[in-house]
Amino acid sequence: MPELLVGTESSTSKMQLSTKLELKATRNILDDPSAQQDYIAELVRTLAASMGVNASEIQVKGLKEVGQRRRTQATEDLVVALDFTILSPNPAAALLSLEADLTNSSSPLMTSDMVEIVEDQTIEPNYACPEFMVRLEGAIVCTVCQQGKEP
Repeated sequence: MPELLVGTESSTSKMQLSTKLELKATRNILDDPSAQQDYIAELVRTLAASMGVNASEIQVKGLKEVGQRRRTQATEDLVVALDFTILSPNPAAALLSLEADLTNSSSPLMTSDMVEIVEDQTIEPNYACPEFMVRLEGAIVCTVCQQGKEP
């Protein structure tokens, strides 16, 4: 994964690396806003430790259900996806650290008591421009969209 250059003018920005991580969770994580907020905060702390970045460098874009519900004894488990962007100086290196932890069954990420990671998943990086910016064909930096900002 390449590290993309930062533009030198204020009207340019480097592309951002986003991805998603699948986890097992209970229904209340999606239904209870307070429980969801606590769950996401713990996920961010756990991911930051795994990737070697500050928690403030992980921008959560959303948490949504992606799998079929299944019952296990007295609880109802779901597969959910956390969509996030890595805002660190070298997001590609952070993502490589995350991928290494996902393949190591004894890593702190995979043995966490607080979050249960879905095993055997592939992390797919998605480079995109920040909001209201575009990347022209062949360019390595994003520039302000000439069409302006939508309200």
